[in-house]
Amino acid sequence: HRDDLIKCRDEILHLQEQVKQLQLQNEGLSGEKTQLEDQISSHKSLLETQRTSLAAAEKSREGAKRQKNDDNRNLHRLELENQRLRAIVVELEENNEILVNEIETLVKENSDVREKCDNFSSKCDALYKDIDDRTREKSELVLEINDVKKKLDA
Repeated sequence: HRDDLIKCRDEILHLQEQVKQLQLQNEGLSGEKTQLEDQISSHKSLLETQRTSLAAAEKSREGAKRQKNDDNRNLHRLELENQRLRAIVVELEENNEILVNEIETLVKENSDVREKCDNFSSKCDALYKDIDDRTREKSELVLEINDVKKKLDA
């Protein structure tokens, strides 16, 4: 009977150590979760900044297109300013090409950020599941400890 009590106490100590280890792991996972949430927030902010930049670039590009059309109409009416207007058209075309390249770059960056965001979301989901599993394991261990304590007290 005494050996059984010693075994039960040893088992309780072992289970208590497991509970402590699970609590430490849970705290570590909570820290990782916070870091990932911060990274997600940062990536969302970056994505919003890129969206704003993309909208501004598109608005600027549309403005450049309107200016080019206005300049072309003025070209017919203002023969004396012909050379100056041609230089403006060339400059607008170069700027348009630069803007198109920048837009393509921003679209690619936007896609990359979305992919990273999706990856981080997947990692968060996995961490939440792991936390839930560990919490369930902890609850089961606490129930086992309580059962063993009841048996010892009985």
